[in-house]
Amino acid sequence: LLAARAQEFNQEDLTDVYQYAINHCNIQIMKARESYVQEAFDLYVESVSSGVLLENRILSPWHFKNIINLGLKLKKYAWTEAFIESHTQLLAPEFQPDALHYNLALLYYSTGRHDDALLHLNRVEYSDIHYSTGAKVMLCQIYFQNDDIDALESLIHAFNTYLRRNRLISENVRQVYLNFILIMRKVMRARPQQYPAIAQEVQKMRVLAAKDWLLKILGESS
Repeated sequence: LLAARAQEFNQEDLTDVYQYAINHCNIQIMKARESYVQEAFDLYVESVSSGVLLENRILSPWHFKNIINLGLKLKKYAWTEAFIESHTQLLAPEFQPDALHYNLALLYYSTGRHDDALLHLNRVEYSDIHYSTGAKVMLCQIYFQNDDIDALESLIHAFNTYLRRNRLISENVRQVYLNFILIMRKVMRARPQQYPAIAQEVQKMRVLAAKDWLLKILGESS
């Protein structure tokens, strides 16, 4: 309906309405209503291709990252890779290198190409807090799955220090990642028979990075 009636709005109002619709979808996705993943993806594709979400022909790195995440959730791997290659140039120049390497790392991690993911993560300079925190979570996942416990423990310690000292991170965002660190430490110290209890704790957490992944590893390991 929104796409069909778009011509009835001025540009500013149309941008607002698309933002409201996308935000509504994101709230539903946080409530595990998976049908809204496709809804949000379609809204993003419509609004980017029409230029509605572009401000002075620039796409925000936050929107760019969300589109990549949605494409990966839907397992649209070829589409996602093509989108990264063709749309990175829509970002402001200062965000382009980190956006390219971070999102290619995310794509390669999601498709099991961990060495390629690490190669691109090592080229991220962390110009944006969201890329910095996301990259650290991804590294934790790779180290855990590669059974590189020494590297994982060192990274978790550094990540915890970064979160507690960086005043540019909002308290809500900080808690999302502190909870991730809390659960990772419990997983690393627990015996397999303790995993179901940790999984229950994960289920109850309202704000937690990589929640689906944590539930997956706890289920696979128990």
